[in-house]
Amino acid sequence: MTKDTDVDEDAEVTDVFVSCSNNYVTKKNRTGNITHEEMYAFIGILLLSVYLPVPRRRMFWEQRKNTQNILVADALSRDRFEFIMQNLHCCVNDQLDPSDKFTKVRPLFDS
Repeated sequence: MTKDTDVDEDAEVTDVFVSCSNNYVTKKNRTGNITHEEMYAFIGILLLSVYLPVPRRRMFWEQRKNTQNILVADALSRDRFEFIMQNLHCCVNDQLDPSDKFTKVRPLFDS
């Protein structure tokens, strides 16, 4: 597997998250289109939170020196992170297969 293949696979997975999440946002009549850059920042924050756990996720954006993480705060605002978290989808709910137990995550498996 080459480096270009890895980038293509990453973009494909990100495309699934962005398109399905934006579809969900539209269906719920919410405003705020999620971009690919925001999705990469969101995933990066989730990965970072595994290595730097805090009691509450919102603490990354606090102004206290012992909890604030400049990388997180500069990458994505707290409210935008919460918006993406609330609307994150990797499938279109209108196209679910009731016979498939993994229908909600099938697009990720296929990618």
